[in-house]
Amino acid sequence: LAMTNTWFISNSAPSKAGGAMVNLTATVQGGGFVANRAWGLAGGLEALGWLAVTDTVFLSNSAGLGGGLYQASGQGRVVNSLFAGNSARLGGAAVASLGPLTLLFNTITSGTLGAGSAIVLGDDMAGVTDTIIAGYAMGISQSAGSAYQDDNLFAGVPDDERELILGGNMVRVYNLQGVLD
Repeated sequence: LAMTNTWFISNSAPSKAGGAMVNLTATVQGGGFVANRAWGLAGGLEALGWLAVTDTVFLSNSAGLGGGLYQASGQGRVVNSLFAGNSARLGGAAVASLGPLTLLFNTITSGTLGAGSAIVLGDDMAGVTDTIIAGYAMGISQSAGSAYQDDNLFAGVPDDERELILGGNMVRVYNLQGVLD
């Protein structure tokens, strides 16, 4: 499945995949997922297989786990995308993944201090690189195995709630006056 400049706006589902669910192999280029809701998994997009996402917007989606994106299985890569104002009651407000997922050159932000973690990773081959994470109680959490992070910027992520992934370089910004207003 290939989606180019496709938008999923204001959809809802009682259990999972508020915006869309993709199986096997999927490529998402441009477009976005806006104001979608699911009580269980994946407010915006649920992937059940190989996934490539580039230049895509995930805005104001909500779910139990994986507010913007939930990758249930398969390998994935998300590049140069925006996750803003997403929420998840159980964690992974922007992204939750059980498979090997690479997040590269993304911006992940909450307009206010978002509860829980911005990203939940659950695979040894998962990682976050060159990504901005702002305004969450926790930046990255690891639910199983070990993962990597490198060259990320954490802004407004409280000092006493450190991400649970070690390694790599990171920069913390503590004075956010005007940034999250």
